[in-house]
Amino acid sequence: MYSLQTSSKLPNLINSIYILVFTVVSISLFGQSNTVNTGEFLQVIFEDVDTRLSSSTNQSGEYTFKAPIIEEYEFRTETNDFDLDKQDYLIRVSPTTKAIREAQQRLFEGYLSQPKDDPFSLELRFIEDAYEYWIDEYFSFELQDLLEEQKTVLDDKMSVIKKQLIIGDADFSDFVKAQNDLKDLNLNQLQNQQENKMYAFPSSLSGVEYTFEDLISVEEIKAFVTAFDPSSVEDPNRLVSDNLKRTELQNELDLEEAEAKQILRFAEISYGGPHSDPFREKVSVGVGLRLPWDGGNRLDLQELKIEMDNLETEALFDQDKLFLDVSRSRFEVLESIRVYEEQLSLREAMKESNRELKQILNETNSSNPTFILELNQQSIELEIDKINSAKDVYEEYLDFLEDSLLMTQMPLKNYLLSSN
Repeated sequence: MYSLQTSSKLPNLINSIYILVFTVVSISLFGQSNTVNTGEFLQVIFEDVDTRLSSSTNQSGEYTFKAPIIEEYEFRTETNDFDLDKQDYLIRVSPTTKAIREAQQRLFEGYLSQPKDDPFSLELRFIEDAYEYWIDEYFSFELQDLLEEQKTVLDDKMSVIKKQLIIGDADFSDFVKAQNDLKDLNLNQLQNQQENKMYAFPSSLSGVEYTFEDLISVEEIKAFVTAFDPSSVEDPNRLVSDNLKRTELQNELDLEEAEAKQILRFAEISYGGPHSDPFREKVSVGVGLRLPWDGGNRLDLQELKIEMDNLETEALFDQDKLFLDVSRSRFEVLESIRVYEEQLSLREAMKESNRELKQILNETNSSNPTFILELNQQSIELEIDKINSAKDVYEEYLDFLEDSLLMTQMPLKNYLLSSN
């Protein structure tokens, strides 16, 4: 007994926000036509994604920063013997340089460019679910007629065996086997109906009919994946992230170097208070200078340089990993197609054998109708097996589109659309 394969990739429940979005899509798309094909379905999905992405705003204007000319103000006072006439006062200021202020401003602007949230991450899941949903709908559509045919054959087989049992022309084990096959089929149909309801878009309630004549074929998948070069794949999100991190590290390094080159550390003025001591100054001025061989932030400079080198190494590692992942995924698609084609040849041979057996039974006028029903059931099971094998190819193809980042590459493109 052959059973319907169901996808394990879809979530058990669709997130409520997806359902809301799909409802909006359904109103805009399905209110105009009773049939929707692959191109129309994903086109509206893409337009909906583009609309939401374009409406997302950056709130960076809420933050402002102006690099200060004076970094620190300091006021000190001290006394001798708690005599106010001997009270000393000091004011110290620590200025910045133009290079420090420019580095601080660039660092702040880099902080603003960091994404506070990633609206595209939600859209990625939305697009992936739309692809998986369409493929599941296609194979459900392909199987439903075959399952009905199989049910008819099994019902006929049960009726024949019951009659044969009455006249003692059948084995009871045949009846039990046919009964179990029919029970398994009914359970599979029920499971399929429940899953269709669970994963169905709200559009299915409006009586819209899906058509799949423009869906990419296995042969087209094979040609596309075979010609694809895994080394051409680059993760644009990773590139943006690396560039932002590299810029941030460079700005921090510029700031550290600017601070290291700063000569004037502080300037101060002190007031000794009212007194009549001729050997004691009432007002004095002082400055603090940094000597050129001072290495106070030398360790910080080296740490930032090491981080920048490590960032380059990590980028190369991530690119190599992406290449290996895409190569593996590409191989799995082609391997699933190879298995599909080999099984297709075997099934064609079995179907030809069944046709020959049917012809022999017809020519010999066999009186046992269960033989013909058995062959009909086997032919239907071969077709179901063919569809399940093809579904494996399409699921591997969806994995390949995700791993290669093609599915969510901007501008969005429909990779389920046939070129014919």
